Amino acid sequence: MNLTKAQALAILEYTLDQRLASNRAPLFIGAHTNLYTDAVVEQNTTAQDRRDVIEQFVAYALSKPQVRFVTGAGIINWLRNPVALGAGAGCTPETDAQFCSRLGKNCGTVTGTDNCGASRTVSSCGTCTSPQTCGRGGVLNVCGSPTNGDKTEGGTASGTGTACNSTNENVTKAHDNLMTSGNFTKWCVTSAPTSTSPISTMYDVSGTTAFAINKYTITTANDVAGRDPKSWTLQGCQGSCTVGSSTGWTTLDTRTSQFAGAARFQTNTYTFTNGTAYQEYRLRFTANNGDTSKFQLAEIQMFVGSCTTQKFCSCLGKNCGTVTANDNCGNSRTVSSCGTCTSPQTCGGGGTANVCGSTSCTTETDAQFCSRLGKNCGTVTANDNCGKSRTVSSCGTCTSPQRAEVAARRTFVAEAPAPAVPPLRATRSLKLDGHLQSFTSTFRKRRASMVSPPVAAPAAFTAATSRRPIPRGARRHGSTCRIVPD
Repeated sequence: MNLTKAQALAILEYTLDQRLASNRAPLFIGAHTNLYTDAVVEQNTTAQDRRDVIEQFVAYALSKPQVRFVTGAGIINWLRNPVALGAGAGCTPETDAQFCSRLGKNCGTVTGTDNCGASRTVSSCGTCTSPQTCGRGGVLNVCGSPTNGDKTEGGTASGTGTACNSTNENVTKAHDNLMTSGNFTKWCVTSAPTSTSPISTMYDVSGTTAFAINKYTITTANDVAGRDPKSWTLQGCQGSCTVGSSTGWTTLDTRTSQFAGAARFQTNTYTFTNGTAYQEYRLRFTANNGDTSKFQLAEIQMFVGSCTTQKFCSCLGKNCGTVTANDNCGNSRTVSSCGTCTSPQTCGGGGTANVCGSTSCTTETDAQFCSRLGKNCGTVTANDNCGKSRTVSSCGTCTSPQRAEVAARRTFVAEAPAPAVPPLRATRSLKLDGHLQSFTSTFRKRRASMVSPPVAAPAAFTAATSRRPIPRGARRHGSTCRIVPD
């Protein structure tokens, strides 16, 4: 029908109210169960919304002393001999156990209407067996434990600020798993958080257990959206911190501008990276969404990721030997080997158990560092021979082949000795492949333009170079002839 959650609930409640105000004839309720599964998609509601409508309507109906939920067979039997609830002396009050059983409660104090329409309070409908606790599965006065892995179980919650109601709205209500419109509690404080006067809640997990929390949820309360959390930090501590002190806390996650325009009982999920197991976690709120007098929320839940051996060793900062400790899921675990050490280091040799190290390690030089790593140029960062991180800005430089080729000297070879000439101003060396026949025409042209007369050469030299005279400025050194043009 594409009704919203609010519309569907309003129709059911209105129909019941009309029936109670008229002839009180039985109200039959039927539902197609498949409509309440995630496989069915409706335009204006989710499957969870549709399930919430049923739960909230049942809670609303049971708040009426004159309402009972019965089976179809029970209705038929009643129709054969209709009798008003609690009418005359024919009603036999049920026992407390029957009262609790009929209401589906098995723990804690329960107040409701008995089978004869009279109000009754039973001080205890039963007790729960560990690890279950009363209401922890998300249903009031029913034993249970979360099925979603929430780690805020069995520990201790504390908070700053003054509770709006010390009994029903204290900080423990932020961790009781009651967070739906038909079944909720809330933590409410009589002041608004600021950056200078934050409001905090700390959860200390049971005993010395620690978890590597990397996901958490926050659920808004039933009313006044301005009281919803807006900005906060999530912090962890190894077990020595207090909720009101900033000493010892490690910030893990920071959020700002959250829950703007949020719905009532809206749950937001936040994930972050964390590999360290902490015993205490604190949410430190520094702003709400505008209310100047109060702050509130319905629920806080915390979760961990999967547990693996690799994360176990690295989270504990161990890299060698056998390690026994609690993993990030809170379970005791023994890993036979977190790794091995490279000589001269040994496991625990540096003074820290299950960490590679050495007390007598002689640090290598930068040249030895580069050589051991097989590096001969550029900046190099790695662990040195003592296991410490080191950065060497230059392990050497390279000789470019192109530069070597440019610097190569080319020589010319002459067969006859050259006369002495004044010292040369500059030198360019060229390679002569064979005899002076390899001189290019460039030098012949330059000879014609020379101002000074050519240097006289011995007859033997002149005869050997009659076709390619040696230009002015040529100087013979053994079998090498160097040419310097003007």
